[in-house]
Amino acid sequence: MQNVGSLYAIKRAICDGEPVIDRVVTLTGNTFSKPKNVWARIGTSVEALLNEFGYKADRKLERLIMGGPMMGFTLPHGNVPITKTSNCILAPTRKEISSSRYEMECIRCSQCADACPASLLPQQLQWYAKAEDYDKCEELNLKDCIECGACAYVCPSEIPLVHYYRQAKAEIRTRKDEALAAERAKQRFEEKNARMERDKAERENRFKKAADNRRKTMKESSGGDDAIAAAIARVKAQKEKSEEPTVKPAVAAAIAKAKAKQQAAMESGSAEPDNSEMAKLREERKRQARERKAKQEQVQFNESAEANDSGSADKKSAVAAAIARAKAKKG
Repeated sequence: MQNVGSLYAIKRAICDGEPVIDRVVTLTGNTFSKPKNVWARIGTSVEALLNEFGYKADRKLERLIMGGPMMGFTLPHGNVPITKTSNCILAPTRKEISSSRYEMECIRCSQCADACPASLLPQQLQWYAKAEDYDKCEELNLKDCIECGACAYVCPSEIPLVHYYRQAKAEIRTRKDEALAAERAKQRFEEKNARMERDKAERENRFKKAADNRRKTMKESSGGDDAIAAAIARVKAQKEKSEEPTVKPAVAAAIAKAKAKQQAAMESGSAEPDNSEMAKLREERKRQARERKAKQEQVQFNESAEANDSGSADKKSAVAAAIARAKAKKG
């Protein structure tokens, strides 16, 4: 079901290619000197329409209602724009529509349920909406409420039922939008992590492939041998060679001679082998060590002495130059 205004807007959009920039607005109520239906541009303020068509507010009860007496809602002031859904501005006197009394407790009369054209349960919807239990509101099909205002009109307790429903609908929409935004953010985060993992794997594969290519190139250039393995082998050989102790020929001969004597003593059955040669060898080694240490100390002493001599020579030359300058100035 569509109203005449919506059908006319559809015709203008489809047949004439005209967007909705204005709509018919009903200005009614005894506070208007010239109540009528007018074409109003979207965005026009309600206050401008009131001033244009002779609005005189009721001094004792000033009220502006956007919409009809059943589905409309009270405006706090006239500085409100006309929208695509604004179809009526109702400005009644206190005699036309009595002022709303304060809200009382529900007496469970079921008149709201009897008057509901959508066969809902307005009383229970109001309970859950007031308690902010929006899951229960959705279970009771709050979205099917057409906000006709019949339930609030027949309510003897003056409960603004439609206001509760509108607030609950807005909160449900807000929560759904937030949940959807959170889900999208989660998906983006997961996709980002997956993309980073893929990039990392691709980099590792690329580096591995490049290393394999370099190794293959070096192997081909070295005539089939692995150049890296050959280099590692050469380094190990040099290291082992450098770690081998250097033994002088004389010492080696003495060691061989001592071992030969020990072997001969053991073969002859002597209980105590002659270790005199080994003792001499140890003494020879100690003497050589003392000589090397003395040479090192002598070298260090000579270097320090040369450094001191050069420093003292510099000082002497600086003193002589200063004396010469002083004599030149005095002469």
